[in-house]
Amino acid sequence: MKEELRKALPANTQNDIRTIRALVKRIEGGQTSALPELRQAIDCTPAIMEDYGNLAKITERSLIRTIYGGDILAEEATRKKLKAMREGIIGDDASPLVRLLVERVAICWLQVHHLDTVYAQQMVNLSNRQQEFYQRSQERAHRRYMSAIRTLAQVKRLELPTLQINLSADKQINLIDGQHIS
Repeated sequence: MKEELRKALPANTQNDIRTIRALVKRIEGGQTSALPELRQAIDCTPAIMEDYGNLAKITERSLIRTIYGGDILAEEATRKKLKAMREGIIGDDASPLVRLLVERVAICWLQVHHLDTVYAQQMVNLSNRQQEFYQRSQERAHRRYMSAIRTLAQVKRLELPTLQINLSADKQINLIDGQHIS
């Protein structure tokens, strides 16, 4: 995976990666004085920060690898599905908070469906106790997924501009993002 990523990066980024790896080796070898230089190199290389510093992406890659065990077609199709799902949810001009919550929804989606698949594939071979364990795991994952969706919906709703129009003392119209709500 890292090799594939490296090949896909522009030559100058590949040089930055080599520089960063050399700095990491120096630091791991005890030259902690190279740490400020490493931090500066990371700041100048957004691809490194995005690949190594984005825990949501790292978690997603790990889950996909675990779920498919090297089935490249299924892995890539799932990555495309997640990308389309994110783009559909995020919309235009999403805030950083919405983007974080969308990542959470995507990871929870993977977990829920993975547990559902594992249970469906194994349930005939499981004891009652093991079936209960899987079902509890599924329920917990589902609750986390629904909680992430609810939180995302609440945040997106709070971000929408609200317009209130008073037509008379007893008549008012509330609009959120151009849609009538009361």
